[in-house]
Amino acid sequence: MYCWLMLNSSFLNGVGKIKLQFYLYIISMVLNISLSVFLTKKIGIAGVTISNLVIFIYMNIVLYIQSEKIINRTATGIWFK
Repeated sequence: MYCWLMLNSSFLNGVGKIKLQFYLYIISMVLNISLSVFLTKKIGIAGVTISNLVIFIYMNIVLYIQSEKIINRTATGIWFK
């Protein structure tokens, strides 16, 4: 998951489209901490790993969509910033 995330992040950094990434990383940081604490209380230390997995999947989907839109030249609005 992390490798796929870095692939899309590197592409977007290279073309200078970092605004959506910035917002996504801030939101993901807050969600990951909250979800990690919640899952750790519910299922133990494995909750931290599960939380990271869930957040990486969410981030991968968003960054993949942005990358595809930029490659296909259909990006507008927040997808193009």
